[in-house]
Amino acid sequence: MKLLFYVFIIFFLLEACSEKKDSFYPVIHPMKHLIDSQEGEKDYFDDVKIVQLDNQQIVLFNEPILLDSMIMVNSFKDGILLYDIEGKFLRKIGGIGNGPQEYNSSYSMAWDAERNLIYVLSKPDILLTYSLGGQCLSRIRLDLPGELIVRTCVYHHNFFYLMNSVGLAEQGRENEMLWLKVDTLGQIVEQKTLSLSELRLPEHGSLFQGDYCSVSAKGIVYGNHYCDTIYSINETENIPVAIWAKGDFRLTSEDAEVTFGHYGKVIFQAIDETTDKLFVRWCSFYHDKPVEHFLTVCDKKESENRTFRENYPMMNANFCSLRSGRHFLIYVCEPFALSSFLNRSDNEELRDEGDKIDKEGNFVLVIVPLKNIM
Repeated sequence: MKLLFYVFIIFFLLEACSEKKDSFYPVIHPMKHLIDSQEGEKDYFDDVKIVQLDNQQIVLFNEPILLDSMIMVNSFKDGILLYDIEGKFLRKIGGIGNGPQEYNSSYSMAWDAERNLIYVLSKPDILLTYSLGGQCLSRIRLDLPGELIVRTCVYHHNFFYLMNSVGLAEQGRENEMLWLKVDTLGQIVEQKTLSLSELRLPEHGSLFQGDYCSVSAKGIVYGNHYCDTIYSINETENIPVAIWAKGDFRLTSEDAEVTFGHYGKVIFQAIDETTDKLFVRWCSFYHDKPVEHFLTVCDKKESENRTFRENYPMMNANFCSLRSGRHFLIYVCEPFALSSFLNRSDNEELRDEGDKIDKEGNFVLVIVPLKNIM
């Protein structure tokens, strides 16, 4: 009996050491610990703020950004629009067109919190700078190497990080992706390459089929559907920060036949990194079930995962943070759907908010502060 006991103890210790070795980085298991939505919102969300944009500019837009006391949205038709924190329209920033102070419809925007400036990358290579008052301060053409097309543009601490691989094939470098670090004057400060073979992409996969990239508390966090590793990128280094677990609930590099949108797989939507946590938004996609949206919270120190369903009837959502370091999750909702959803709530304050929404008015933002996360 004692012999069996000691054998069990030795086996347990070896298994524990093995798991620790294999889990050098936190492993995200999205469905390993599924909790109730109310429990998740209570643990990770502070009091929400409901903001309906006024009817002066009713346009479709992508990811809104908080600018301390203002809201900036990038509309597909009219360009960048500024609202105050209560949703009142203030002004347009530039506009879509071919003029010297305009940008094309394929653009990326960023806010410089330290200088109170707005940067717009008019793809492929024009960088414009605007004041919050809407004045165009500069227009610079970036000197990009070769015939490169920027696929991802992120701004962090006075530098732009541009990612692309298109055009490298003409240089005999079809198996590489390229990171460019560019300052606000348009000068390339640093250039890095990463072999696609290191990411273990499948034969039929593509680096840009479902990539996601956002500014975090520590730098920029990047990943894609076909890569096991989530990377953190800052001014000095690119380091892995987490591993997405293989299994039915992900697009894995081992699934060579999987393509984006495959039934029964995960579609990543947004990711945020704080000092000790990773927040990953994703949805499950089945041919015979409604799409369900989830938020997985991963504790980087303890490697613990908690996942809960996102119940807001959102059109899209994204993370953002203020200069204070406070992090937010913003849901963009259609007014009628959100009003109906809030009116069914057990919370009287939320029901009152639902009654205030103009069901035929402009889109509504549900601004959610992430609790005690700095």
